[in-house]
Amino acid sequence: DGLSLDQWLVLRNCVEQERSHWRLEESTVFAWVPSLTSISRQSIFAAEPPLYFPDSLETTYREPKHWSRFWEDQDVNGDAVGYAKMVESGKSEVLDTCLGNPHVAVVGIVVNKVDEIMHGEKQGTAGMHDAIRLWSDDAISLIDRLFDEGFEVFMTADHGNIAADGIGTPSDGVLVEVAGKRARIYDNPNFRAE
Repeated sequence: DGLSLDQWLVLRNCVEQERSHWRLEESTVFAWVPSLTSISRQSIFAAEPPLYFPDSLETTYREPKHWSRFWEDQDVNGDAVGYAKMVESGKSEVLDTCLGNPHVAVVGIVVNKVDEIMHGEKQGTAGMHDAIRLWSDDAISLIDRLFDEGFEVFMTADHGNIAADGIGTPSDGVLVEVAGKRARIYDNPNFRAE
């Protein structure tokens, strides 16, 4: 959750130093706009644009269902589909539970660490890069664990981040549908224009 391209480059460098025998393949795509976690991450797990899940745009609770439905559409039995959230490293109880299923063949894992770091970072880009370097050992341990369990690993991000100075919180009152710190959703174009 929240890994930006420049932070991926820092993480990739750490991975290449620690696991030079790994083969990394890269490609890029853009996040859905607005790049809110609840929208972008659901799009990843559903493998569909947000217009297919309008009732859950403000939450992530349907991710496991989206993930299971996608794989069932690919003829993978529901018992073989795993989902784990709030995983930070290869040593995670949530991950242990998910991988403890002897039938699991595909697993979707949400790693929130970068997003947590980002929301508390006070040193800007340099601080984020240092934090990513520190976290890289945990990220590598997660990938190691997945390889040890026989999985092929695909890593993606729902959206990135950038250091910026805010302008404060606009006072919209009831005009705004969803009022986040970095994005606002209006259901009326006139309200948005104001």
